[in-house]
Amino acid sequence: PWRGLDGKQRSTIINAVIKWIKKRKHNVTFSTIHKEKYNELRSNNDMLNDLQSLWSTAAFHSLITLQKHHQKEKKTKGHTVLIFDHEVKHEKYLSNLVFSPPEWSHEYYEKSNKATPLNQIVDVPFFVDSEKVLLIQLADLIAYILRTHAEFSEGTMPEKYNDEAKKFAGWTDQILERALPVSTRYPSRGRCPVAQLFWDLAPECMRR
Repeated sequence: PWRGLDGKQRSTIINAVIKWIKKRKHNVTFSTIHKEKYNELRSNNDMLNDLQSLWSTAAFHSLITLQKHHQKEKKTKGHTVLIFDHEVKHEKYLSNLVFSPPEWSHEYYEKSNKATPLNQIVDVPFFVDSEKVLLIQLADLIAYILRTHAEFSEGTMPEKYNDEAKKFAGWTDQILERALPVSTRYPSRGRCPVAQLFWDLAPECMRR
């Protein structure tokens, strides 16, 4: 449907969707990875090799931010369900990561000795066709806004019209109002080696 809409109509719809997110008090988390930094670091980084692909790296970062945010809640096993858009090449591998996460990831969310790994997360993630699941389409829209804002901020994409970058920055600010605390994704201090890795991979503008 987007193809038949002009810029003003698209902006009106995006504004309405973001307003809906804020009104419903939905929370957002995300992972951003600079591809050149990923390719540069992967060859000499055991953690990235364990995660196998850029897609799995971003997905795993997102799920451990959820674990970190919710881990102090009691009796919640089975309450955090992961639903991803189909990514056939990586689905089985990510499922294995959720079921048996690498030991180094425990440090990210300060797992206690008695706790089981990822004890807030349902053991098996689901993979769906985004055309049939509206909230996955919502996640796609948020990812599109954040990515475009990062590209403008990094100077890798020119504006198509005046103030386009300013518009995406405004949408990003509104999305970040509903984001989980930045300390769950990109803590500004006291970073463990795992948190430092994701910090190094992220575009500077997305660390806030």
